[in-house]
Formats: sequence, structure tokens, C-alpha cells
Amino acid sequence: MRRKSIVILVLVLALSLFVTACTTKVEEQIPEGSDITNNDKVEDEVKEEEVVVVESHNDWPTSFMSTVPELKGNIVLNDERGEFHRYVGYESLDYDAALAYVEELKQAGFTEYSSEKINDNLVKYKSFNEDRELVKFFWTANGRAGVDLIIKDGVL
Repeated sequence: MRRKSIVILVLVLALSLFVTACTTKVEEQIPEGSDITNNDKVEDEVKEEEVVVVESHNDWPTSFMSTVPELKGNIVLNDERGEFHRYVGYESLDYDAALAYVEELKQAGFTEYSSEKINDNLVKYKSFNEDRELVKFFWTANGRAGVDLIIKDGVL
């Protein structure tokens, strides 16, 4: 019994020495005389995760998928979500404008494999055109709306 206790004690000591020997303080990783502080490193990491805005905050991405009619309204987000995907977010869009936009999409040829749901609180329309480009549009009763634009290389 005493022998087991000694072996366990030695193992615990060896493990604790191993763990403390393998760690390095952040201060030791920063070169002496450098203007970098620990706070600078944290801020740089946070900045790298910010959303990338493709064009001006209030612009429709005409250069991305020109076959889609532009939805006029108060753009609050223009977001690149990958090489083949853009998202444009709106606020203060009214119900009649949402219905009119669904009709514009249909007139522009977005009628293949389509699905729609329209009621007083929600307008959703999703469809492909003949080139397999995909548009997904939604509007909610609070006036918020969004358009997903996905070009054919990004469609499975």
C-alpha cells in the first residue's frame, strides 16, 4: 500500500513539473523593445473577424449578378458570403414593394424550381433562372427584407 502511494506521488510531481515546464508566458513571446503589448495582439485578432463589405454600404452589387433586378430601398447590409454568394439586407421596405419585387424576379426569368410563401406577415420567394443562378428573397412585417444572390458555381 505504501509503495502505491509513493508511485502515485512521484507521478503527480512529474506531471506537474512537465505541465509547468511546457508553458510559456505571453510576455516572453514579445521581443524586447517592441511597441507591441498584449492588448494589441487581442485587438488584431478581433479585427480579423469583422465582416467584409463588398461595395459601398448602400449599393446594390450590380457587378456580381447582373441578371437580377435591383431592389430599391434602404440597404443596411451588403455582405460577401463567399466567392459565389452575396447578401443584401434592407429595412423599412413595405409590403407592396416586396410583392412587386417578386413579380420583377419572375419577369427577369427566375421561375425555375421556384417556391413562394406570401401572406400578410411574410413574403418569401426562391427560384433559379435558366443559367442555374439562384435568388432567395424574403420580407417580414417589421419591414426587414433580404436578397441572397448565388451564382451557378456555388449551387450544388
